[in-house]
Formats: sequence, C-alpha cells, structure tokens
Amino acid sequence: KPICKRTRCSFLLSLKKSKLKQSLIMLIATLILGVGFLVSQFNGFGQIIDQGYYLTGPSSNVTMSYLYVIAFWHILHVLVGLIVLLVVIYNHFKQKYNTNNMIGLELSATYWHFVDILWLLLFLFFNFFT
Repeated sequence: KPICKRTRCSFLLSLKKSKLKQSLIMLIATLILGVGFLVSQFNGFGQIIDQGYYLTGPSSNVTMSYLYVIAFWHILHVLVGLIVLLVVIYNHFKQKYNTNNMIGLELSATYWHFVDILWLLLFLFFNFFT
C-alpha cells in the first residue's frame, strides 16, 4: 500500500479507538506527504523546463503541452485534497470527530478515493489505449 493510504487507515483505526494524539500525528503525516508530492512535481517541472520543453512557444509541441495540462489538473486535484485535509485537521483540533461522528472524515476519504481511481484509470487509458 502507498504510504499515504497507510497513514489514512492508521488514522481511522486510531480515531475509532479514541486515540486522538495518534490520529493527529497520522493526519499531519499525510499532509506532509501530500505537500512533499507537490514539491516533487514542481521539481520535475523544473527539470523538464531545464531540458527545453515548454508549455507554449516555438520549442513546444503538442505532447509536452498535453503533459503540462494533465499535470496541472492532477496538481489541482491534490491541492483541493490538501485543503480538505486541512479542514479535517482543523475539525480534529476542535474535537468534532469521534467514534460516532466521522462524516467529515468519511467525505474527505471518499474524495481521495475518487481522485485515486480517476487518476489510475487515466494512467491506464493513456498508457494502453492511445
């Protein structure tokens, strides 16, 4: 399993067992990993630009422009997920989640799973059906 999914699952288990400190650590770890992913994406863009591939201009091509557009949408989805995660962390600090009330957490998990499945299907489509 990816590390981010492990931290989310660990968070759910610790919240269900009312281990609030451990669940907070898992939320913050997930946030740090998400931010780390975005940083690595922008470092990758820097490397692509250093090699002379641009979104537009005389040295650009359709393939690279398409890569930039797809990566932009991916980054946008991750940013929205991180905002949702910040809301979950804030609500966790306010102790709005407990074993009987995890609706905000469940909704955020549903969003992340939707994004996971969407990008997995897009990856498979782009690699095997184009």
